[in-house]
Amino acid sequence: MRAVALVLVLALPHAVVASSDSRLAGWLALYPNLGASYSQPLHLVVVDTENRIHRFAGDFGLVWDWCFTRDSRAVVYRYRFSHGVSPIGIDLRRIADGKLIRHFELAPVAPDVDEDLAIERQAPAWAACVARRRKAAP
Repeated sequence: MRAVALVLVLALPHAVVASSDSRLAGWLALYPNLGASYSQPLHLVVVDTENRIHRFAGDFGLVWDWCFTRDSRAVVYRYRFSHGVSPIGIDLRRIADGKLIRHFELAPVAPDVDEDLAIERQAPAWAACVARRRKAAP
């Protein structure tokens, strides 16, 4: 698994995000050839300054968006199935040991509803950064 993550860093440098303290880097690990015509983001991968790799995945579906918390000790990430109406899971996990700190699950959103807007309106404040990456982390 480590080799896959390192190749993805080289292939997708625009997708690598550094934590606010510059001690961590993270990206979505895309896996090709899993039955779809596109690579699928199954994991969020974070590497620390000691070259330890931390992988995070949702309880179901694919990881679609994520952010570091302001203190760089945790990640928030959003996951759901890629097709059809699906619930949206959002987890807050500590990076050091992967412990689940908080979880929120949003009921399936109708296809004509803006998913980001639904998250902004219904999810707790700690999850806001996964609605739109441009917003500040918790």
